[in-house]
Amino acid sequence: MKINLKKLSYIITAVVLIIVIFGVGLYFWAEKNRQQFCFYRHLSDAVKINNERKSYYSKITAGISEGTSNNLIRNERMLMPVALWLDIRAQKFIKKGVPIVCNDFVEMNGIESKEGKPFYANIANESVFERLNSDFENTKTEMRKYNQQNDFKKVSEMAYSLLLKVENIEKETKSNFCMARHVIDSLGLAAVHAGGYSKNSRGEIDSFAQSFVGTQISGLSNSILDIDRGAQKAHQLGVGIVCNDVPKIPFKEEHENNL
Repeated sequence: MKINLKKLSYIITAVVLIIVIFGVGLYFWAEKNRQQFCFYRHLSDAVKINNERKSYYSKITAGISEGTSNNLIRNERMLMPVALWLDIRAQKFIKKGVPIVCNDFVEMNGIESKEGKPFYANIANESVFERLNSDFENTKTEMRKYNQQNDFKKVSEMAYSLLLKVENIEKETKSNFCMARHVIDSLGLAAVHAGGYSKNSRGEIDSFAQSFVGTQISGLSNSILDIDRGAQKAHQLGVGIVCNDVPKIPFKEEHENNL
């Protein structure tokens, strides 16, 4: 069978063009309705802030921080389509008075200034990153099991234990793992709230809550450790990239209040 390469190239070009047009249209639609799409808005605001701060950090680190900024922005943009899909699905529950998703994110307007200094200034040994990645993988497996059983309390407990482990590593190594803590805090808060949503909706929300919490469980990956790995090089220079750029999430307080 002879393949008409010219015709095939036209088809591929047309498909790519359709995808691009659809993507651009979806972006403008999401931005127009961003107030109701809380997960998408959170990421959109984060991308904007990280883009604004990128040149500042790069200038005072002589370019060392640039890879971390790019990594942050790339990860946030990659998650935006998933976030928008979850936002759209959440609308029917929000209309019934269940504030899932919108009540599970902290607004970006309360973050530290870009001039803030990091708490620690060391670079952790590579073996520390390997150990944490192993902990993430083991914890993810267990969390997914409990999430599928709608045992959001157990997911919250595991997130709390993992957070304490990361905080202890920070103290021992005198290095910051701000992105790891941020992802765990976000996941933990979603799990804490999911338990309440499930009870109040008599289980109606469970399937969606599984998807939402499950998406955040997937965030426990080596990619966030790569962000911390790069950020620590800037922290050594007294530049608080990442630590300055994520909001304080009250997961620990809410988890402890729900014990």
